[in-house]
Amino acid sequence: MIAVSVSGQAKKGHIFLKNGSIIKGKILESAPEGKIHVYSAGNTWVFQKSEIEKLVYNNKSGRGIKNDTLTSKFSVHTEAGVLIGNSENSQTAPLIFQTSVNYALTRKLNVGIGAGPEFLKETYIPVFANFEYKFREGDFTPYLFLQAGYSIPVENATAMQPDIYPYYSRFSSIRPDPWYNSGDNLKTKGGLMANTGVGVVKMFSPYFGITFSFGYRFSRLSYSGEDNYGIDLDYNRLSLKLGIIFN
Repeated sequence: MIAVSVSGQAKKGHIFLKNGSIIKGKILESAPEGKIHVYSAGNTWVFQKSEIEKLVYNNKSGRGIKNDTLTSKFSVHTEAGVLIGNSENSQTAPLIFQTSVNYALTRKLNVGIGAGPEFLKETYIPVFANFEYKFREGDFTPYLFLQAGYSIPVENATAMQPDIYPYYSRFSSIRPDPWYNSGDNLKTKGGLMANTGVGVVKMFSPYFGITFSFGYRFSRLSYSGEDNYGIDLDYNRLSLKLGIIFN
């Protein structure tokens, strides 16, 4: 242990050492010496920068976490949730799962790519670009998100369902040719998807956090049959998702 006076420039925060230890206290960086001084519980510790994995300073409120030096700008965001529709839908709340790998362009803006299964009438795997913007730095913050991509079908064919049949054809003598009945097979072709909304993120450490989000989800799924028959099905749903983040 080395006695060092801690000046007024010292800032409260945490030091994460490469050996797994975490020390909380007042941190003072010594530029000429390339050392870090930490005043904690009446003791003063001195570390070489090579011993330190990450420095984290508290934000102005004294509660948040603000990274001073980022060892990695990549993060993994995994979410699970439901797509809520009205009671007349054959599937009122199908499940969705997704994982995205993101890169921090700035401390507030992340961009990345993601994929994951969702269970509509058939199983699809949307592949999408992901954008997340945090309103502020800290361990708790709201954020905006936007996802856009293409849903790839996993199943080759589906049985024709009543609620994807053109509504007008049930009451009109003018109908698509050929006539498809419930139970007839159509090929799934997938389609465009987009999901936008707001959420909150709570970081419990620089490495781990949880998220909750809700937003508007649009999917257009295409089907084809014999004799050039085709139909598009639009999903307009409320998305509710719970997730975890690893940095």
